[in-house]
Amino acid sequence: MRRVIPIFILCAFPLVARELTLDQAVEQAIAGNRGFASAAFEVEKAQGRALQAGLPRNPELEIGGRTDVLFKNEGERGIALGISQAIARKNRLAKARE
Repeated sequence: MRRVIPIFILCAFPLVARELTLDQAVEQAIAGNRGFASAAFEVEKAQGRALQAGLPRNPELEIGGRTDVLFKNEGERGIALGISQAIARKNRLAKARE
């Protein structure tokens, strides 16, 4: 008798179904599938690598300093600043893009 009551309650209140368009159904299926999500992420990573392959490297800032504090401290000091930029050859960029 106890099992009949929950079944009766479920049958008495029909579930309300909402209509879905084909586009909405596809979006829900793709959003719920982790395999599709990871595949899309792999595509984005590959596109990022292709974009990065065609760009030049970031320049590097070099900073150096020297002093004579350990040797009588006669006031000799020096500071050096430099910027270096790697220049790529054409063949490397063409191969990286491919």
